[in-house]
Amino acid sequence: MNNNLKDIINKYILLVESNDNRLRCDYWKADTVCSRDKFRRTPQKKLKRGIPVIADISPTIWADFFNFNMREFYTDPQIFLLNYLKLMIKHFELYDYLTLDKEIPCLFFPGIAFEASLFGKEPVYDDIAEPWVGRDIVLKEKKNLNKLHYPDFFKSGLMPLVHRFYQEINETLTGTGLNIDFPNMIRSPFGIAFQLRGFENLGIDLLDDPKWVHKLMLFLTESHKKWYEDKSKFLNEPIPKGLLYNDEVDCNLISPNIYEEIIFPYEIELAKFHNGIAYWHSCGNITPILNLIRQIPNMEMIKISAWTDYNKAAQICKDIPLEICISATDYVYLANKEKMASKINDIINICLKEGVEAFYIRTEPLHKFSSNVNQDLDKAQLWIEVAKNSIKKIRYDYMIY
Repeated sequence: MNNNLKDIINKYILLVESNDNRLRCDYWKADTVCSRDKFRRTPQKKLKRGIPVIADISPTIWADFFNFNMREFYTDPQIFLLNYLKLMIKHFELYDYLTLDKEIPCLFFPGIAFEASLFGKEPVYDDIAEPWVGRDIVLKEKKNLNKLHYPDFFKSGLMPLVHRFYQEINETLTGTGLNIDFPNMIRSPFGIAFQLRGFENLGIDLLDDPKWVHKLMLFLTESHKKWYEDKSKFLNEPIPKGLLYNDEVDCNLISPNIYEEIIFPYEIELAKFHNGIAYWHSCGNITPILNLIRQIPNMEMIKISAWTDYNKAAQICKDIPLEICISATDYVYLANKEKMASKINDIINICLKEGVEAFYIRTEPLHKFSSNVNQDLDKAQLWIEVAKNSIKKIRYDYMIY
């Protein structure tokens, strides 16, 4: 281990053990399943000190700030570890409610193409952008579904790289008191179906061959279960609560009927398998199907995107913790303090009026916006300060000052 990495690890550990970090931990439920892609935790109910806020800063901003290569960040364990610790320290110092832990969640890695890669889809890497899903269509012909197999936990897709990251990083961290967690499979069956079949093809299939789509969804659901059973055996740990990332579940793309008939049953099945869903995610508009999503058993938290009506969400899902997101462009980058505060106040007032038991406020992902990355981070810090000041001014019956 080089001296630079040693210094970064020591600084990270000091922050983990700091009083500031301990205070931040009070805002979140202890040890819930962590999202793979970003820092996310379930907020505590009836907080004494207020409502947590998180600025969702994307890896591309950090790559520019710390001058690291995105392709290397996602493919080289040592480069990933060094820069991951650096960016988490810097984010911690922006003073939102992000927390640090000695058991490091495998945030960012292995990227959005992970699940599709298990079924033969090639990931695409870039020096300055996050990895993406290749354009190749695995299921060009519906008959090719019969040729797919359950993923091999050690050999399929990005799994060899995942094992390499897990082993090398934990070997590097030996003796430090830190370790890195094994990634989760987070993409929903419908999301993977979307990636394997392609948007246009799957859209047509939903209309003219729903039986085949059910067959595909069943195969992907069973593949998900098998992967988690293999992971459980490998780590000698129980199967955790599930994560359902559903950006393709957007009522601007699919109808509520399609969600209810073709997607929802398999999410119920996975909720039963995992004994609950730790986090249900869509960056799209899910307002028309909130009444269905809330019926998924043992739901721990739902994302309410900037394109979903948080007023409706507060009415329909008041007993489920909510991650309420705001548009990064409209309410961070192009907003003054007054506009930022107005949005924060509106969210809080609606949630309090409707009796939402637990929620936190998050920006949608903050990508590079200006030509100067420091200006982007300054805007993120300004939003954090405005949000925290707005929250301090709101007093309600279960907050104690």
